Amino acid sequence: MIPFSAAASGNQTILHYPVSAPVKQVLQTVNLDVTGDGKPDTVELTGVKSNELDSAYNEKLMVSVKDGGSGKVTVLNIGEGYTPVLRTCDFTGDGVPEVYVSVPNGGTAGLSDFFIYSLAKGKAKKLPVPAPLKATGDYEKDYTVRFEVPEQKKTFRVDVKDRQAIYDEQGLYKDGALLRPLEATVLEFAELRPMDTNKDGVCELVGIQRSTGLANADTIAYALSLWKFAEGKWTLANTVVVKAK
Repeated sequence: MIPFSAAASGNQTILHYPVSAPVKQVLQTVNLDVTGDGKPDTVELTGVKSNELDSAYNEKLMVSVKDGGSGKVTVLNIGEGYTPVLRTCDFTGDGVPEVYVSVPNGGTAGLSDFFIYSLAKGKAKKLPVPAPLKATGDYEKDYTVRFEVPEQKKTFRVDVKDRQAIYDEQGLYKDGALLRPLEATVLEFAELRPMDTNKDGVCELVGIQRSTGLANADTIAYALSLWKFAEGKWTLANTVVVKAK
């Protein structure tokens, strides 16, 4: 309940609501050399909320980097969103970790926005992030969904027999025969996970895209992609579509 006070004025009651000042919070702090001068820097992820009653949404997100050598502070504006996560990882292979932030956008689809910054030599540079796969899905007979990943010309099939009762009830199948065409929706990135998959000290990104069937709640599969950074851009190394558990 929002507290308020009341004052009588004639025959009217005037309600006085308190004015809440914005609340600034340090959400994460990392002490690590991200400028490459050999001295640890202080990296802070800060969120500004409209008031302390809203515990999840940040109307402003910032990353500040205090250079451990010069004391210079660089502020990166990340935007807005819910429960952000700060990571540091060397994506470029120059031996200096970059600053990575993922920010869920709060929608029912479970999507997030992603930001990568290099602070090498004390200069802030925003790096690109990979584009989601343009994967498509189509329902086929015998409770099967065929997925096409055009970026690598790959085809995957996912068995959805565990949904037989629901699909039959909804008039999608009868005795394994597909009664009407239906596309499976492949959403944009829910996650882009920094991971050093081959343990060489350089991080890749693992993209996770959820696929849905009859409705948003009908998660049938995940399209996974592996990305490596080289020559200023991300290169797709591998893809796979796996059944949702």
